[in-house]
Amino acid sequence: MTARASLAVVLFAALLPFRSLASPPLVGGCQVFPADNVWNVAIDALPVDANSSAYVATIGGLKPAHPDFGTVYNGAPNGIPYAIVPAGQPKVAVAFDYDDESDPGPYPVPPGAPIEGGPQSDGDRNVLIVDAGACKLYELFAAYPNPDGSWHAGSGAVFDLNGDALRPSTWTSADAAGLPILPGLVRYDEVAAGEITHALRFTAPQTRKAFVWPARHQASSLTGMNFPPMGHPRWDDDELHQIAQLTGNDFEAVDESSLMVDPNSARTSGGGIPGTLAAIEYYRAQADHYFVTADASEQRDLDAGVHPGWTRTGQQFSVYPPSDSAPPHSPVCRFYGRPEAGLDSHFYSASPVECQAVIAQFSNAWVLESNDVFAVVLPDATTGACSSGLLPLYRVYNHRADVNHRYTTSLAIRAQMIAAGWIAEGYGPQAVAMCVPAS
Repeated sequence: MTARASLAVVLFAALLPFRSLASPPLVGGCQVFPADNVWNVAIDALPVDANSSAYVATIGGLKPAHPDFGTVYNGAPNGIPYAIVPAGQPKVAVAFDYDDESDPGPYPVPPGAPIEGGPQSDGDRNVLIVDAGACKLYELFAAYPNPDGSWHAGSGAVFDLNGDALRPSTWTSADAAGLPILPGLVRYDEVAAGEITHALRFTAPQTRKAFVWPARHQASSLTGMNFPPMGHPRWDDDELHQIAQLTGNDFEAVDESSLMVDPNSARTSGGGIPGTLAAIEYYRAQADHYFVTADASEQRDLDAGVHPGWTRTGQQFSVYPPSDSAPPHSPVCRFYGRPEAGLDSHFYSASPVECQAVIAQFSNAWVLESNDVFAVVLPDATTGACSSGLLPLYRVYNHRADVNHRYTTSLAIRAQMIAAGWIAEGYGPQAVAMCVPAS
């Protein structure tokens, strides 16, 4: 495989900002790999790699970070685009230069599929396609369309977005590290939402003739240990240039070997917390309502469309199971607002006083569904502080007649909802409603 700009996996995920149980990102309604996949787990508590300083110095400790994406550069689109196609998108034949390391076609590449750098590009010319029906990712390197609708590419790879399988060891992909490209892109929608909760890919000027898990391929002749192993129009270019305030010295490499469960799988040991449940958030656009549940059967029904209109938001947090409500854990009561009262929504509280107040004062509108739907820990009643190892869970209220609440561990989402007119409810100056386990 020819050498080209490549992913230095040792510095993988250095920008993940927190250690809560992150929801997998969504693209085209598909999760971009499971929550416990190496792309989606936080690494801020991992040990620094023994060669971190050497890697940073080689890449350039004082050199500014450069966002190689944005709007237009030298008359060509900047960054790596991707296309989402529906179920049943016709597939076309693809011929590969490196067919011994490529997944055979056909691929569901639509007419006019976006090409990295534009149709006239002489660069990597990556083409990324998400099949929203099958939740599969198709990626091509050095892709050129043929007049008959077929394509010619240097290499190609197919990834199951619901799985963790890696490519065969030593195989390339559309990326020289043998990894998928899409999960490491900075996507506008998540930046606009206030958080990026997955690893980011980057290029280094030189890499070593080696690769470490989860990478599968190297593309260099350099062997020095100072070289790291392989491991859209809405953007505002002026804002992106602020990234250049970061230099190489603001980063460090970590040793992620402790996360590996299987050398041929991207699944990690860090995607969940033993003895906890994942509370998944859903949204129904028709009502502009949010709903959260830690009940696996409810999650299956919602995902299957038994209750039409509900879709996952990609947000979730950890809770304790309902049977684990002994102190210091506190059971959470759940009420359902009767449609006849103009509600059709759910309300959660871990405060025994608040639960009893709803029963006593609003039983004509709110029906108690459970005294112990799951368990959390109550924050300090004065300060709103959570104990060590716990995260604040915020509750915001839509301040409308059709009462709805949203529950989140994200300060960015909390701020976004308050800016939209929602009201924070909880203990202390930050209005913390509950405390939930952190990974």
